[in-house]
Amino acid sequence: MDKTCDALFVHALNSVENIMAGYVRHRPRVNARTIYDTAAPWIDKVHSAGEGWLILGEIMHAAENGVNSVVVVQPFGCMPNHVFGRGLTHVVQENFPHVHVLCLDFDPDTSMGNIENRLQMLIMNARELKRRRPSTPSHVHA
Repeated sequence: MDKTCDALFVHALNSVENIMAGYVRHRPRVNARTIYDTAAPWIDKVHSAGEGWLILGEIMHAAENGVNSVVVVQPFGCMPNHVFGRGLTHVVQENFPHVHVLCLDFDPDTSMGNIENRLQMLIMNARELKRRRPSTPSHVHA
C-alpha cells in the first residue's frame, strides 16, 4: 500500500510540475534532500521541531538561486519556529548579507498596520537593492 501511495503522490507532483513548467516565473520543485543538504552545515536533521532545518534550508537555497527577500510567516506562539526559524536568520545574513529576511508572527491581536508597514519596508529595501545591483534578480519568495 505504501508504495502505491508513494507512486500516486509522485505522479501527482510530476503532473503539477509539468503544468507549472510553462509559466514564466516557475522554478522547479526542490526535493527535501537538497534543502537539508543546504542547511546541514548549521543544523542537524534531528532538529525537526517546528519547521526545524526546513526554514533555514529553504531560505539558503532560495538565496543561492537569486532570491533577495524572504518572508517567513508563522503563528505567534510557535516556539520551535522562533528558535529555528528566526533564531537561524543570522546564518543567512552571514552568508548572504544582501538577503532580507522578514519574520512575521500572526495571532488574533496582530496589528495589520504593523504587518503592512513591515512588508512595505521589505519591498522598499528590495527595490533599493535592485537599483544598486541591477544584474541581480530581486524576487519575493513566500
